[in-house]
Amino acid sequence: MQTPEEVLVMRQLLERGWSRRRIAAELGISRNTLDRYLRLGEWQPYSTANRPGQLDGHRE
Repeated sequence: MQTPEEVLVMRQLLERGWSRRRIAAELGISRNTLDRYLRLGEWQPYSTANRPGQLDGHRE
């Protein structure tokens, strides 16, 4: 997961005319990760599904 500061850097480099491939290589992340954060427009915390686990019935 990227920090809000890293996402800000991604957006600034894109505005300066850097290619998505170059930004991803410079930051050491995949292009898919870069595209996801740029598509969101800003940093958002990673969301996880709140679902029951297989052992939840045995916790008592």
